[in-house]
Amino acid sequence: MLHPFKHIGRTIIFIDQTLSIVWSIFFCISVVLFAGLIGHYVYQGNYEQIYITFTFSFVFICFEMVAGFFQLLASLIVDDRRRKLKYLLFAPLYMLLFWIVNAITIVTTFIPAVKTILGYGSGTWKSPERTKK
Repeated sequence: MLHPFKHIGRTIIFIDQTLSIVWSIFFCISVVLFAGLIGHYVYQGNYEQIYITFTFSFVFICFEMVAGFFQLLASLIVDDRRRKLKYLLFAPLYMLLFWIVNAITIVTTFIPAVKTILGYGSGTWKSPERTKK
């Protein structure tokens, strides 16, 4: 087994990917629970609680957008000598759509990926034979 401190780059990537998968699963579960909660409030006719729930959600989303905006701004400044700063206007849409699509993709492919790793899936690829010409 590889020692984690001898291969720190791989360890950091492994931790990043693990946290990304955990976050994606948590995000999808939270969205389902949120939709169920809103549906419950609509069924009860509790519109004040719907307003409060959406208000709290939008506050947290705003904090997430500000953090993502600064992260994207830093990457655009560093990348290609600030020539890509014109794309900063699309940052909120990028963060919103990319993060949601990424989370849904991870959750929907997680079980087939685990099956493939355990040898029960259909995602094995064999390299073709290579010949020298």
